[in-house]
Amino acid sequence: SVQKAPPTSTHATSVVLSACGNFAIVGTKGGTIYKYNLQSGLPRGIYPKTSAEKKTKKAHGAGSVERTMKKLSKGFQVDSIAITNDNNVAMEQEAKLEAKKTRFVNSHRHTTPVVGLAVDALNRILTSVGTDGTILFWHVVSHTPAKKKLILPKSSFEVEVTKTCHLRSGNFLAIGMSDGLIYILDGNVIVRKFYSHSSIVDLAWSPDGRKLYSVGDSGIIHVWDVPTYTCMDAMKFVSGKPTSIAILGGGEILATTHRGQLGISLWSDKSFFQTVHLQSESATDNNSSSPSSSQKQRRLLKPILMREGYEDEHEIVKDDLGITTTAPQNGDNDDD
Repeated sequence: SVQKAPPTSTHATSVVLSACGNFAIVGTKGGTIYKYNLQSGLPRGIYPKTSAEKKTKKAHGAGSVERTMKKLSKGFQVDSIAITNDNNVAMEQEAKLEAKKTRFVNSHRHTTPVVGLAVDALNRILTSVGTDGTILFWHVVSHTPAKKKLILPKSSFEVEVTKTCHLRSGNFLAIGMSDGLIYILDGNVIVRKFYSHSSIVDLAWSPDGRKLYSVGDSGIIHVWDVPTYTCMDAMKFVSGKPTSIAILGGGEILATTHRGQLGISLWSDKSFFQTVHLQSESATDNNSSSPSSSQKQRRLLKPILMREGYEDEHEIVKDDLGITTTAPQNGDNDDD
């Protein structure tokens, strides 16, 4: 028999593994988040939990005021009238608390596709990011909201979240926007903001959390020094714009894929193998739109991302903004 296709609202848009490794958490186009057991493949609830899950837990869970009062009345022969009055007061308070929780949960859900998910190292808090810039925090086990939602500031309504990257060891979450902004969250607090001048295609953290690598739609790879709030290096590709990046080993190797190329390029970070020197210069008028334009910029005198033999095959040009432009000499394409 032909199975009916699932609705588009259930199409997966993001996924993350729990810190314990037993569960896969999947974000969907409709904004709902599902949790599955990896061994059995069976569903283990959604975020936020449904009313059916709440009733099941309430029926079998401990802490029922009514059940406790019934046991006390049998053991100590408490007056039935007093028990009824106490039960009514407790039920009214419980109903008010339940209504307050319901209002909070109803406002604590995504209305746009979930573009990013992150679970902390303690397997306690799940962070979900929607394309509209809404960030929600959940308890991994109970599927209930953990903190108040956070809405990222945007320059216009059309700006969307395009990419996220989580560093579990430091609990840092990098969020790339379609207008080129990059937000870095420490828990639920925005601690850094960078500007790359083009829509973010991919992000990657170094293992120690000091460097953040970003790929823009304009074909530029930026290397950000997070503690000092500066752009250390930038490399632009004239042909074969980068589409994704990944950090290998201890951070000394960067892997990239490029548009129109089937291979994977590997780049070595020279700062791991030799001494690199930084120069300080004031921000020019060309980058005055950057949020950190009032600060001193630290840039490398030579690019740190370079492949062996790349300088012989490609023309290396560095402009006033510190952007290294690479292009094959004599119009030859780089097939490595």
